[in-house]
Amino acid sequence: MFPDNNWYSHKEILNKYIKNSIKTYHASVQHGSITHSYDKNFGRILFPFIKYLVWNKKAYKICKKNGYENAEIIGAPFIYLDKLMKSQKFIINKNSYLIFIPHSGEVAPSDGFHHEKFINYAKKNFKGSLTACFFYKDINKNLTKLYKKHKIKIFSCGKRNNKKYLFSLYKQMRIHENIVITLLGSPLFYSLYLNKKTFFLKDF
Repeated sequence: MFPDNNWYSHKEILNKYIKNSIKTYHASVQHGSITHSYDKNFGRILFPFIKYLVWNKKAYKICKKNGYENAEIIGAPFIYLDKLMKSQKFIINKNSYLIFIPHSGEVAPSDGFHHEKFINYAKKNFKGSLTACFFYKDINKNLTKLYKKHKIKIFSCGKRNNKKYLFSLYKQMRIHENIVITLLGSPLFYSLYLNKKTFFLKDF
């Protein structure tokens, strides 16, 4: 069992979808969309006799190209989560914006993000209630103070092994009218999948 199968609620979502409670998946689940590059090691896992569960055909083909035959396409766990949550009613907050701040696990490290510049831009261009979504590792007292000073709420899904991580994120995306993306990654595709009004800002 790979510990990262517990990240971002992926195992929890898959278990709920199949109405089972599997403690150990004899597979490794892809975490996050691959938006920048695939290297020659993509698809390589420690135990060759288990499956690597990938999101799409591109990832599958790269695995095959790299000589790893254990890939299998299941799609993003977010899709299964949406099917599980589809019947729930969410009240959308009008003129609300959920803003995804780049986090330390991305290509652009969070410490290179110009928070002051971005806050000024956001307040000028997005009129309404603003909520900044932070990765838990990147929240600190100075940033909390800075965003609160400008009356911007701060949200976090908690640690990545939180069983309700993606459930919590899903709810926030459903109740906000607009989604603002500051770095190419999974949240952009989640937002488009949910047919949200989506803003992609590449200048920060």
